[in-house]
Amino acid sequence: MKFVYGSDVFEPTVKHSYPYPELIKLVQVKDTTASGTTHVETFDVVITGRTLKFEEMPHDDYQGLIDWFLNIVDGMGEVFEFYDDAGDFYNVRFASEKISFSMIGASVDDEPVWAGTVALEVVP
Repeated sequence: MKFVYGSDVFEPTVKHSYPYPELIKLVQVKDTTASGTTHVETFDVVITGRTLKFEEMPHDDYQGLIDWFLNIVDGMGEVFEFYDDAGDFYNVRFASEKISFSMIGASVDDEPVWAGTVALEVVP
């Protein structure tokens, strides 16, 4: 698995957990009028994506991911290439303005170990 944006590459040393959930989102807007009537407008857009779950990410990988998110692709701002473990690639962007990881312990060399998920939106 790796992320590629121009000449920048992030390839963590630890693999994400399988299976990874596929995100499918129908773009809709819902509102309620003053009289209490609910209106839903559906746009002709379906968004798909992948959620990558990491259970024991080493600290260096975590720092690389955070750097990628903040400094390379500007959160959700840039589209980049995601190569899965089969070598297939997708044009993606981060699906959220947040990355949520928890420190779950320490490695044998006393470095933090992290767990969390990353949601990616596939860009057609």
